[in-house]
Amino acid sequence: MLLSPARPRVRRRPQRSRLRFLPAPTGWISDRGLSQFEPRDAIALRNVISNEEGLVTRPGYTEHVTAIGSAVRRVLGYEGLTTAKLFAATDDSIFDVTTAGTAGAASITSLNSGMWTGTMFATTGGQFLYITNGYDAPRYYDGSTWTTPTITGVTASNLWRHTVHQNRLWFIQKDTQKAWYLPAANLAGAATSIDFGPFSRLGGTLHAIASWTRDGGSGMDDVVLFLMSTGEAHLYAGYDPSDPGAWTKTGTFYLPPPIGCSCTIKYGSDVGIITETGVVPLSGVLSAARSDQQRVAATENIGAEFQAVASNRSVAGWQILEWPEKALALVNIPITAGTTYYQYVYSTTGGGWSEWRDLNATSWAHVDSNMYFGTTDGRVCKMGGAADNGSEINATIIHRFDQYGALGEKFLRRVRTQIFGPSGYQPHVGVRSNFDANTDIFSAQAYQTIGPEWDVAEWDVASWGVASNANSNWVVARGKGHHLALVIQMATTEQVTYNGSQVMFEVGDLV
Repeated sequence: MLLSPARPRVRRRPQRSRLRFLPAPTGWISDRGLSQFEPRDAIALRNVISNEEGLVTRPGYTEHVTAIGSAVRRVLGYEGLTTAKLFAATDDSIFDVTTAGTAGAASITSLNSGMWTGTMFATTGGQFLYITNGYDAPRYYDGSTWTTPTITGVTASNLWRHTVHQNRLWFIQKDTQKAWYLPAANLAGAATSIDFGPFSRLGGTLHAIASWTRDGGSGMDDVVLFLMSTGEAHLYAGYDPSDPGAWTKTGTFYLPPPIGCSCTIKYGSDVGIITETGVVPLSGVLSAARSDQQRVAATENIGAEFQAVASNRSVAGWQILEWPEKALALVNIPITAGTTYYQYVYSTTGGGWSEWRDLNATSWAHVDSNMYFGTTDGRVCKMGGAADNGSEINATIIHRFDQYGALGEKFLRRVRTQIFGPSGYQPHVGVRSNFDANTDIFSAQAYQTIGPEWDVAEWDVASWGVASNANSNWVVARGKGHHLALVIQMATTEQVTYNGSQVMFEVGDLV
């Protein structure tokens, strides 16, 4: 019997693990395909801030004033030479909420709307918080007393959305195409109108007024913007509309339609505007075609996400403001009226966007170097600390899909996160594969604070919590795919900084 020769046994070389370090992403991206992300782009950055060190969990908050009695529609701040005050407006009242604790009696009652806009205005008589809402007579606060000014020539209760330009108060007459202005440096008096109907080819109503300082200072080069609800923008230079020699139209331009009653922000020498296509800088869009203005938007990287939530443009709560101490610009976005509000936050130090959740702020105010927000259940909260009123902050970081520098299928084995935070803290680690669109995969493990809170417990009696340290530990993390996206989730009541992760993986054969 003829036997076939035995085949020699082929010894397969053992698979060798590879290592790759993934630095912390710098910004949230939603405006390009998942296969087109750059190395430092993130699919999601939730409840974190990008800075020079990495990604840090966002600030938490504490309750500042409670039991206001109904939803806080607006939070308004007064800042005088020596006095700072904070006010909360409900549908029918205004409360002084400067002092922490339980709300006292209202400062103003029997109102028709809580949707006030506020502007600080200085004259030789002092510093004033001037407010209008389009349903009640304007008011101003001088540091101790609220006053109702006498304005003639127009029904004063129809004035809303105002600004200060060239030391003069300007107002919009609600649901019209008219702007009104007072004499220079005056809080009251005879108002004079300008009707923008004859100049507005697209129609609509006058939506916002903003002062733009093109030279970065304050002077003759200041321009005032009259923005229609259609996005048609009229710009004028000068200081006295009654004097043709001191008032000149500089042009009419076309922007995307604006969103919200607090849709503009003075940002450096520019003006940022919330529009249906994102937050656009006035200086950038004037020279761009309307179809190309998304490209110059400050929100370009999250344009797709922004345009999706812009469908809520008629819901109250849209607002843009700056938090200078944190180098942040914040856009408040209503997701579900009276229930859910997100914030899209841009970090000038980190150079990227992130999304904040779980605050559900109806309105924000920056007063005396602090940030406050109102809620639908009658509270005013103060930002600060590392916990949400004692509860954990839940953060999510999803890296881009990456080939880890190798072709073929990757088998993820272990991950070592680089974390600066409570000693021993380890975030929850997971992975998405091959451009899976799911973003909600894991529940993060919570870190329980050990020891009492600083400045609360008794000194020299209590035992103190564990100090923050650099934490770097390998954990098992399983996943496979040609492209992998690392998912980091954290739940913490102490500040945590994520610097990046080292991944250990093996590469399969090419098919």
